Amino acid sequence: MFRAPLRGLGWLCLVGIFLLGCQPAGEKGDAVKTGWIQPKHAKGFAWAESDQGQTTLVVRQPRTGKALATVSVTNSRVGVDVGEDVPHVVVDRDRGFVTTSTTHVHLLEEGAGLDGWRGCTSLKYLRNEGVLAWADSTEVRDVSGDGGLNAEVITVVNPGSILTGPNQDLGERNWPWVPVTEYLEPHPLGRAEWMVALAWLAGDSTAGAEAFKAVEARYASATHASTDNGKRVFTGSVADGVWHAPGKGSFVAQWIEDAGGTYA
Repeated sequence: MFRAPLRGLGWLCLVGIFLLGCQPAGEKGDAVKTGWIQPKHAKGFAWAESDQGQTTLVVRQPRTGKALATVSVTNSRVGVDVGEDVPHVVVDRDRGFVTTSTTHVHLLEEGAGLDGWRGCTSLKYLRNEGVLAWADSTEVRDVSGDGGLNAEVITVVNPGSILTGPNQDLGERNWPWVPVTEYLEPHPLGRAEWMVALAWLAGDSTAGAEAFKAVEARYASATHASTDNGKRVFTGSVADGVWHAPGKGSFVAQWIEDAGGTYA
């Protein structure tokens, strides 16, 4: 579906395969009408589609709604009103992608697959044998460097997009940085739904949507099977000598509640 520009919000809504709620928008820019395709659970991304057939991924901070970047395969975001100071990233799917988080890898592997995977900063942290075998057989490069990415290796790999975090300077070296905010999503299914956005970046959001549909069904089944067990649960972690505990409205708190517990 997203292999080529989207061709009609009405058709997408009828098919419903993407589990995305189609929401018409009244925004206009240069006489171009724009419609929006909203994800069902995630709050950190949405697609804007102009009546000229151009699709733009809008990446946001899930908790504040602040637009961080727009992403498309063309050097234009006509009709997408997010503010002139928001960077626009042009990606080239034919040149593949680089990941900077193990989560990126697993979301892609579960969704569109890893066909375009060219480089990774976290190979040594991956444990999935199938993923490691894929990386070995396709010669995925370790692009990690001191305090970031190895510029020389990135130049050789020449990726069409580099998946990164929300705090990355998107103007650095004029590389095609794409901020991914999945870890800030407040709901477990919101995090999982990022496999659809990443699948779109890889060129096959249909596969990502179908995979997410299966994840959503399994999660709903597990949630419905859970009963209130009366247990109060508290969790936390230590990083660099500092204790961190998730808040009441956090992803972890929601996860525990869906499992039948109560987060203390």
